[in-house]
This record gives sequence, structure tokens and C-alpha cells, in this order.
Amino acid sequence: MGSGRRYQIRKLKAEHCFAKNRDYLVKLNVVDKLTKQVALNQASDSFLVEDIEQPYIMAPDTVFAGKDLIMNGQKTFLKNFKINGYYWDFGDGSRSAGIETKHAFHFPGSYDLQLGVTGEP
Repeated sequence: MGSGRRYQIRKLKAEHCFAKNRDYLVKLNVVDKLTKQVALNQASDSFLVEDIEQPYIMAPDTVFAGKDLIMNGQKTFLKNFKINGYYWDFGDGSRSAGIETKHAFHFPGSYDLQLGVTGEP
């Protein structure tokens, strides 16, 4: 397990967003209200935080008609899969390839962008 900062949340229900992908150890301690000391370690568990396994499109959600929309798939994460191709469908009949691409929509509207990848395990 990696070393890092320790966080303490003193509530009945705790939420935390982990900053990095790595192993974490989480402990549930019973704390004495008077002394503020740990009276009992009720439970502990370690777990691995990983990115969600999915193709991932990085792009603004709104663009003006006729202006270039720049997007990329650099944050795509597919565990145990070596990506060798990125393929884009812009939802207006246009397509492109590459990890990064740009496209201008000629007419205002809503478009469904799709990113497909090819590769091997």
C-alpha cells in the first residue's frame, strides 16, 4: 500500500473522493467523546481505486455552429486492453480517426458523439 495523507471524518456517515488510483486502507474506529481517543477499531478494509472502465470523451458540452469542437479520448481506460485505434462518429454523418480530433457542426442542434476504440488484450 502506498503511503499518503490520513483523513479523519467524524460522522455516522462519511463520503470521500479519492484523488489517485491506488490501494487505500479505510478504518472504522469508535472514538471516546470525552478523550477524543480511539477506543476501538471496529473494522478496516483495503481496496483499489481505479478509473471507470470505458471509452471517455473529453470535450465541452456546448459549441457554436461553424466553430471547431476539439475533443480527445486520452482518458479512455480499458483494463488489460491495448488501444491502437480511436474512431469518432459525430452524429451528423461525419466521422474521423485519431486520439484527438476536431469537428465543426454546420447547423445548430443536439448531436450524439460516439467514440469507438480498437485494440488487443
